[in-house]
Amino acid sequence: MFIASSLPAQQRIAAGKVSLTIPAGWRAATRAEMASSGETPPTLAVVRADNATVAVLESPIPAEARAWPVMQIAGGSVPLLLLASKDASVATPLHETKVAGLPAAEWIASYATAKPDDSRARVIVVLRGETEYTLVASGPAENRSDIDAIVKSFELR
Repeated sequence: MFIASSLPAQQRIAAGKVSLTIPAGWRAATRAEMASSGETPPTLAVVRADNATVAVLESPIPAEARAWPVMQIAGGSVPLLLLASKDASVATPLHETKVAGLPAAEWIASYATAKPDDSRARVIVVLRGETEYTLVASGPAENRSDIDAIVKSFELR
């Protein structure tokens, strides 16, 4: 007996050295969407119709900071990103982790929406060589499993 699979299609997308796997219902952000996201457009960003977003920003690590551990580099980024998020508070403090087998540091912020406890942002700083990759993943609670899967799929070529 043949049983049809109803698993959602996934797609691997890449830009520069960064790649992500996105589930059905997600798409790569357009250049215009990425350009409007701030001063430094992300290297790669994916979006969903309900405004859930995963963006990867790439920046060189300053020469004087290249010997610093990931927690120290990420610690410098956290206050700036928190200030940029309106009504945000830290839900999970900065902690060490690994992403794609590389040293990383992560923190999670929750921010005010129409529905309390509905939205959060994961901010993960990954270091490779002289480059810092910052993943910013946010969206409604019902998308957390999708967002977590996209973050887990992060790879560098």
